[in-house]
Amino acid sequence: MKLDELLRQRDFQGAIFDMDGLIVDSEELTIIVAADLLSERFGVTLTAEERAVSYGEPDIYLFQRAVRKYGLDADPQELLQEHYKRENERLSELQLLPGIERVLRTLELQKALCSGSTRYKVDYVQDKFDLRRYFRVSVAEQDTKLHKPNPDPYIESAKQLGVDPKHCLAFEDSDNGVVAAKAAGLYCVGVLVGNHGITRLEHADVVIPTFEALF
Repeated sequence: MKLDELLRQRDFQGAIFDMDGLIVDSEELTIIVAADLLSERFGVTLTAEERAVSYGEPDIYLFQRAVRKYGLDADPQELLQEHYKRENERLSELQLLPGIERVLRTLELQKALCSGSTRYKVDYVQDKFDLRRYFRVSVAEQDTKLHKPNPDPYIESAKQLGVDPKHCLAFEDSDNGVVAAKAAGLYCVGVLVGNHGITRLEHADVVIPTFEALF
């Protein structure tokens, strides 16, 4: 589906973008950092399934599950803070994913960034790649009580844009994100490029391999 065809699907007035695995290649880095931490501290090796379910959700969930499943003598919040410290040291490795900047330049809608990452990481990515010029608002982990797959982050993003969710277009790379966008009433485009083959995003309204496919 090309961009002009996509825009004919609804009366779109806003576009809301996920960040990790959609704008930057950060999903894999996040999982690698978490897996290394659990391996070094506890000798735990995350399975492929445990890695897959973590895509598109708040990082704390991974540590909560690991503590429960493996009976770790650890506080998930303490592990999360150590994870953030390690991840922040590697954020300079991030790169923009193919086609995203062209979409941001071309799409003439009000835009929001809707991420489950920390405010620090969201701001870092925006500043590193000069993205604030595209996004009117950005919603990070701390901005909603509930997170993806709950609809709250998308509802809050649409609210801050001043646009009814049913008139918003969402771009997502994870099942958790797609479920959140659809539950909030948005039309959702699944983009496969950043999810490393973890899922086919069957619940999205339309699925594209990369942003470049829109042109």
